[in-house]
Amino acid sequence: MLPTLKQNEPFSVLIVDSSSVNPAFLKKHCSHVIWSKDRQEMLSFIQSIAFKLILLNLNSDGLALIKLIQAVDCINQQTPVIGLIDAAMNVRKQSIIDAGFDDCLMTPFKNEQIDELFNLWQIARYNTEASGYIDNILNKTYNNRVLALTILNKLFDELPRQLAAIETALINNQYNVAEETTHKLHGSVSLCGFIDMEKPANALESSLINKNYQAINPHFQLLQQSILSFTGKQSAILSHLDKL
Repeated sequence: MLPTLKQNEPFSVLIVDSSSVNPAFLKKHCSHVIWSKDRQEMLSFIQSIAFKLILLNLNSDGLALIKLIQAVDCINQQTPVIGLIDAAMNVRKQSIIDAGFDDCLMTPFKNEQIDELFNLWQIARYNTEASGYIDNILNKTYNNRVLALTILNKLFDELPRQLAAIETALINNQYNVAEETTHKLHGSVSLCGFIDMEKPANALESSLINKNYQAINPHFQLLQQSILSFTGKQSAILSHLDKL
């Protein structure tokens, strides 16, 4: 689950004991990076600072540390954790996911991997309560409630069908179809100012255009999650608009 971010909150990242990642290089992509090479220091950080992303080297006893991060009383219980493994380690990606990590990456990083990493995980849920969606769409429609309702009903109808069409196209390797459908979806949510759906849609569309097939699945999963979150609030959103 992605943590909730407000528009003005920094995207803070904790990196735990990864000698293969250059902190200065990462700071070019994210100014709020905290670097920890000491286990005790790391424990202090995760118990006192709510991060938006944690990069955890499996050489640093990562499989044990993930349990501490995801403990019920930990402030970072729902913070995404990316496992870092060097190519020499004989570890299967699925075993890392099964252990509780949200994803895993090989180190050392390449420039394009850093870009993808932060673009992907900064797709946080910007105020995705019912009131947040209403505020955005009323702002886009200049407070025209009738137009806002029409657009919302259209989105509730179209987005699930478009999402299903993209998924089917990807399963069948019909990347041109997936790109075309994603482009339409991207345009709709961007027009409404729904950042939580716009960012993963943009990332997925870019991956399809650039034929970056390895990045497609995580971007699609985040898009799917954000759309399901939106449609799951349909009654609350429409009710909130009706009460204004």
